[in-house]
Amino acid sequence: MNDGDILFYQQEYFMGIAFFFAVYYFWKFVFEHDLIPIATVKKRWSDRKTDADKAIFISTWAANTHHCIIYLAVYLVFKNP
Repeated sequence: MNDGDILFYQQEYFMGIAFFFAVYYFWKFVFEHDLIPIATVKKRWSDRKTDADKAIFISTWAANTHHCIIYLAVYLVFKNP
């Protein structure tokens, strides 16, 4: 492994973190502005009373979105090495 590889992996790591935060704030915006059309999800969001509960709820959505995109990226890398 050379220095170029280490730099590449560091860039990927920080891009992953930045992407997670971007997705988190996207879902936060969606839920706070009542843009989700599913009644069950709206009820679950409205049942959250504290900011900590809301942050946990949003982070699960962000994590699931992040993982779906990561799974797709891994599949594409394995399919087209």
